[in-house]
Amino acid sequence: MAKTALADPDLIKRKGEFSATIVASTPDAPKTHVSDDIARWGPIVKDANIRLD
Repeated sequence: MAKTALADPDLIKRKGEFSATIVASTPDAPKTHVSDDIARWGPIVKDANIRLD
């Protein structure tokens, strides 16, 4: 079903308007991506004492 939706010409046109890239993946892929980013950037952010305002 997702492959059908991603192939929809209207969706393809709309995502082009926003310079968006749609990637079909497993439900665990985003979680893994975020976890990897935290492991990679967390120590750098902490060492640089970077804080959100």
